[in-house]
Amino acid sequence: MKTSGDKWKMIEYEVKMFYGTYKKLFTRSSYSALPYVLKNTLEESAVLHTRILCDVFLDHAKRSDDIALSHLLSGWPNDARCRNMRAMHDKLKSRYGKPNDPASPCRNFNKCLSANMLILWSRL
Repeated sequence: MKTSGDKWKMIEYEVKMFYGTYKKLFTRSSYSALPYVLKNTLEESAVLHTRILCDVFLDHAKRSDDIALSHLLSGWPNDARCRNMRAMHDKLKSRYGKPNDPASPCRNFNKCLSANMLILWSRL
């Protein structure tokens, strides 16, 4: 199974941001002390980094330069060593849902980010 080194740096960054933002969100004392704009920024950051990681791990690459699990670990779905990873992938795929399903986290993450951007741009 061949791996791609440079793309792992991006994954490392996304994982650090994912854990960092959620740690702040779920530490009520530090979150509560933040001003409104920073609370909102933290929430958007958590959603953004979660969505990026889901897109990578679910192979949702739309462009040739997007990072996907199949770019990181070529041939992983058929590699016997990746059986547990395949099970986790399938579980994430089931839970994350599809962009056209109004009840799915996938659609809600996309709507949350796009709605916040529209609000931001309307205030400029």
